[in-house]
Amino acid sequence: MGKSLWAINQYISLAPGEANPYDSRAELYAWNGQIDQAIASYKKALEIKPGFSLHGLGYMYIYKKEYAKAENSFKELSSSNDQRFRVLGRSGLALIPMYQGKLNEALKVLEDGIAADKLENKYTGELVYKHFCKASAQEERGNLGLAIQEIEAGWEIFKKIRPKAPLPWRSYYVHLLAGNRKMAEAEGIVQELKKKSEENQVSADLYWEAAGTLALGKGDLKSARNYFEKINYIYFQGKYLLASTYLQLGILDKAATILEKALSRYTNDRIAESILAVKAYYLLGLVYEKSGWKDKAIENFKEFLDFWKDADAGLPEVADAKQRLEKLKKQ
Repeated sequence: MGKSLWAINQYISLAPGEANPYDSRAELYAWNGQIDQAIASYKKALEIKPGFSLHGLGYMYIYKKEYAKAENSFKELSSSNDQRFRVLGRSGLALIPMYQGKLNEALKVLEDGIAADKLENKYTGELVYKHFCKASAQEERGNLGLAIQEIEAGWEIFKKIRPKAPLPWRSYYVHLLAGNRKMAEAEGIVQELKKKSEENQVSADLYWEAAGTLALGKGDLKSARNYFEKINYIYFQGKYLLASTYLQLGILDKAATILEKALSRYTNDRIAESILAVKAYYLLGLVYEKSGWKDKAIENFKEFLDFWKDADAGLPEVADAKQRLEKLKKQ
């Protein structure tokens, strides 16, 4: 971090009246787990250019469980004169309840956001992302069919705004298909990605992640591990799945290392996976429990339950975490 921070501070000294370097410095702080410094730098960028870093600031407040401040940031963003900021603010407002496990509320906020985006005729990546969020909420509620429909709805929009670009979230789509026992369809997507990666039309990482996801859905843990470990840059969802694979294989040290590092970084790709971002604490609790590290297991189960203390009823991880926590306390 030292050299990068020095370079950004040099940039700031040369252009103290520009917001961008303060925003970049905030992202660097967040990447390195320094959340308070990130907030201070985002606020400095906002002093120079109002609205510029509100989404980043809002994300930091969610991480800190300061939800009222996060809501204020995203409400201000969603009432901006700039359409680009408004669609971003509407997505941010949905992340707050999602991060708390309030999935019914999140779905309502997302539906309102999608309607507002369409009313403005603003078909952007953020509109597509809202459908992804709805899919992840529906999956968590056990509605895999509805989750699949949301991804497909997002894809129809994506094709209109970027017709030649590879479709996003295909690995997640494979995951949903496998969970819904639609293995032939899932296999077809994986094979398509394999062919396109061999023809250099898409990154090999996309194929490896999809193939690993399908293998995991089939219960083939060794193949899943081999595919996931090939990925050059793995996003938060991939890290979560790889850690889950390691846990099931009993490779606890690697599972712990991945999750510890992922949870120490306050990044955009982590906040984008708002449900997994919280369930990762539960997963790490399982890793520590299986490793015999009682205190660390208790700490992570408590952290998970604190985030989801007001979650919708019936979420299985909440009940399981409570049960495990009580058992650990009695030991």
